[in-house]
This record gives sequence, C-alpha cells and structure tokens, in this order.
Amino acid sequence: MRVRVERLYLDRGFYQIAVLKYLLQEDLSYVVPVIERGRSGGIRKLFTGRKSYRTTYLLSNQEEEVEIEVIVLCRYKGKYSEEKRIEYLGYCVNQYERELREVAGDYQERFGIESSYRLMNQARGRTASTKEILRYLLVGVAFILLNVWIFFKYSRVSKMRRGGRLVLEALSPFALMLFFISLEVASYFGLIHSISIPY
Repeated sequence: MRVRVERLYLDRGFYQIAVLKYLLQEDLSYVVPVIERGRSGGIRKLFTGRKSYRTTYLLSNQEEEVEIEVIVLCRYKGKYSEEKRIEYLGYCVNQYERELREVAGDYQERFGIESSYRLMNQARGRTASTKEILRYLLVGVAFILLNVWIFFKYSRVSKMRRGGRLVLEALSPFALMLFFISLEVASYFGLIHSISIPY
C-alpha cells in the first residue's frame, strides 16, 4: 500500500540545509519554521516592512547551500508603540499555494497531531521484538483505541448547547477508558494470583 503525503509540517529541528535539500529533491510540500540565528543579519534581514510577503532566501554554511522559499508574516499585537506592535513569523515552504495569512494557522494544527501521538503512547503495547510488522500493529491498535475514545466522548459524554456540542472532558479521560478495558481483559482471561515453582 502506497501512502500519499499531502504536506509535511515539521518542527524547527528540521530547518537544516541537508533536510531541506532532500525535501526539495523529493518534490514534497512542506512547512518549516525558520530559525533566527545571531542578533543581526542572516534571515533576520527579511523581517522588515508592514505587510506579509513571500520571497526566496539562500540558506548556506561553509559546506553547502540551498535556495528556499520563505513566507514572512507581519502581525500586530497589543497596545504598544507601532514599532513594538509588529511581530514577524517566518516559515520555509514548498508548494504552498494557500493565502499567506493561513500558513500560521495551518502549522498550529500540527500540535493536535502531537497531542494525539502522546495519547496514543498511553495505549501502545510494549515489546522487545525487532519485527516492524508487530510494532506497527501495536501502534495501529493504540490509534484505534484513541479514536474509539474520541467517538465515545463526542457521542456519550457530551451535551448539546447553543453554539455547538459541549464535550465533558473531565468525566472521561483516556486513562480511565484504558483502565476499564484492562479490567475487562483481566476478567476474560483471568488474573495470575500465584506462581508455582516446580521441584
């Protein structure tokens, strides 16, 4: 089965020349926050003006270089002087055709993915096996349990109200559902209460 990648949302750790060159070589769509190194110069030179814009930048070091496409977002915050109100955000992108102002919101959605991954780890079975198929199976089962929990919360532990359904998160944490499942598994297979040592 082939998996089609629509777009990669990577954290700052992937803002490296070798990684970006590979992503461009594979012709992948991606969004990566830029890293501002040093107090002046470098990519900081792009953080100017009063409007968001798209440009290119030559990222280089002593050994290699790569030309990247950068979206610079210009935002205003707080009731400060005009100079202090301006906040700049930079994103290295490829094949990103959406409106410039949408890139920050699109990137923030990746934190939902990270939260789901952390929750999945609560349900993932542990194994010392080196077989990839077994490890993928355990991850798949964990994600199924996570999605069952999300559906259960939405359908059973929530109530309708004006403006949308209110999910009562505190009444059904994921760990509680896993505890109930472990009780059912224990009642079905039985518990080991003692160990007999053969003579």
